[in-house]
Amino acid sequence: MGALCSPPSARVESQRHRASAREIAFLVAFALIPGCGPLATLRPISALAGQGSRELGLGAVAVSPRPYVDERWSQAGQLWFTAKATPWLQLSGISAFDAGALGVGLGATALLVRGSSFMAGVQAEAGYGWAAGGLPFAARLFDQTWIYAEPRVTNLGIYPAVGTPIGLSLHIEKGAFLRLEYQASWERLQSFNLRHHLAAGFAVQW
Repeated sequence: MGALCSPPSARVESQRHRASAREIAFLVAFALIPGCGPLATLRPISALAGQGSRELGLGAVAVSPRPYVDERWSQAGQLWFTAKATPWLQLSGISAFDAGALGVGLGATALLVRGSSFMAGVQAEAGYGWAAGGLPFAARLFDQTWIYAEPRVTNLGIYPAVGTPIGLSLHIEKGAFLRLEYQASWERLQSFNLRHHLAAGFAVQW
């Protein structure tokens, strides 16, 4: 009822920043396909701090072998769609894929601090066989360019892991953004299970 009683301009602004029922249904359906979880974030809490209320992005990540294990670098792709459900809540559909597997899931980010130069909140992600939670925050450098980080707990396969992604969201032009990210992760919280994640992505907003 509150929306019906708002002035017309307020109703238009409110509707523009909310995910539609169709978009929410798409995100839920997106999460029902089984697979593996993402190896990077690439979705800073400040992603929709500008005029856009939706974002579509594509990225790639390379993960180093552990120091004392005979294994190779691994690579994966990442696709995401994020919509602003309310001014303080963002919902995402996330996909991670490589040559042999495809995984999808849902993400939700609650913005607890929303300033013009600093943002912070909580984030949760879940899919078939994976889950993650973190405390994202971001600081504006200039214009719509931000640095961001998100200490997080997740799982790599069946084992828990802690990660510390830090990245740069560089505004290129209009609704286009370049994302560069580094993350160190420790599987089972053991130093010899250290991995380095190097990721890059491109996102468009509208």
